[in-house]
This record gives sequence, C-alpha cells and structure tokens, in this order.
Amino acid sequence: MKKDSKLKIESQEILSEAPRRRYEVIILSRVKYKENPYSFIDLRLFQLDPGEEKEVLYPTKKGVQFREDHFQKLIGKWALVPSLLLQGLWCLAGT
Repeated sequence: MKKDSKLKIESQEILSEAPRRRYEVIILSRVKYKENPYSFIDLRLFQLDPGEEKEVLYPTKKGVQFREDHFQKLIGKWALVPSLLLQGLWCLAGT
C-alpha cells in the first residue's frame, strides 16, 4: 500500500494580500500542516478564474514557503529599519 505523501493543511490564516494585476493577487499566509510541529509562511500568487460567477482565487505554483522562525530571522532586521526611518521622517515633517 502506497502512503499518501502530500501534506494535509490543518489551518491557514491570511496575513496580507495585495493586487498584482487585474486577475492576480499576492497572498501572504501562515500555514500549519497536520503532523508537523512547525508553522510556515507562504507567499504565493493566486489567480482569479474568469469562468466563475463569484470571485474564486486559485493558488499557482509561483510562490515560496519558509518555516515561520526562519522567515522571521530572514526579514527581522529589515522590518525594523524602514519603520525607524519612517518615524524619523514623520518627526522631521511635523517640525
């Protein structure tokens, strides 16, 4: 008997989304798989199906997925710098 190698999603939380084109959306989400202790951050391109009456988004193969702790290490130092720069600019603009 062949074991099913495809991982089953336990939960998925959309963190943010941004339009790319009229028929495409980039979605950042947190994904948890069954029987896996780690959470993952998924950045993926989704596409609207033009044949559907309702807006239905389908995931494409264009995307990347990181373990959440690795993702935080990757962007941690970069996420802090822009906010500090923006705070400084807002202070200068207010004077």
